Amino acid sequence: MQRVGEGETLKEVCKTRGWPYAVVAGWLHGDEQRLGRYDAALQMWVDSLAMETVAISDEQAEVVGKGGEVFDPNVARDALRIKTRQWAAEKLHRARYGQTLKVERGVALTADAGLLLTMGEILGRLGPQRSERVVEGSVADPI
Repeated sequence: MQRVGEGETLKEVCKTRGWPYAVVAGWLHGDEQRLGRYDAALQMWVDSLAMETVAISDEQAEVVGKGGEVFDPNVARDALRIKTRQWAAEKLHRARYGQTLKVERGVALTADAGLLLTMGEILGRLGPQRSERVVEGSVADPI
């Protein structure tokens, strides 16, 4: 698991050891404790990927052109490197790096006593059968 934590894929580790990947993957997934250690190793690797994004953005690769202008020809490459690491971190360690969306829904109702009496009168005029349908419809179709 140390090699996975340092950034090697399980496939690469298996290949260098001469182990069949499918057998090792099945062995890992067959035991919760082994799978937990593998996940912990992946999370360590993801932490290092996330920290690399800062180093990549701080790299200075300035080049002086023929006219004396200074530019960095690898901005797009560096942006891709950062974006790829961010994507991997978000997918492999959602608890720490994933984007979460919290939706809260609350409804506050304020009712005036006079309004309630007026509603009662209107419903009374509609008749018992009609008023039941109106009340049921309002409950069944919340806003």
